[in-house]
Amino acid sequence: AGVGREIWDEECDSWVTVPDDLAPGKYVALNVRGDSMLPLLHDGDTVLVSMGSAYRNGSIVVARTDDGYVVKRLERVTTRGVYLESLNSEHGSVLIKDIPKPIVGSVVLRWCPHPDGT
Repeated sequence: AGVGREIWDEECDSWVTVPDDLAPGKYVALNVRGDSMLPLLHDGDTVLVSMGSAYRNGSIVVARTDDGYVVKRLERVTTRGVYLESLNSEHGSVLIKDIPKPIVGSVVLRWCPHPDGT
């Protein structure tokens, strides 16, 4: 969510506990910044991303853009590029072109620190 930022250069500042039945794989937990994915994801939520996992239209993914990384819904992949959409209508869609393998992985879990869990 948000406008995009670098994530790999940031130091780990906390750990998350994942469910025991989580499939083996490579995962990273990321903090969401911004409101482009409201109402599903909020600023301050933590998402667990399955790195390099399979994805399909409608999946919530982490993708690499020219400006960094974003969390968006995958609209479609075409020969022209990867189309991503924000859930919040106040933010536009994103078209990623000329970046090899822009989708980093799919969001598989979220932790929401809000008292009502939304």
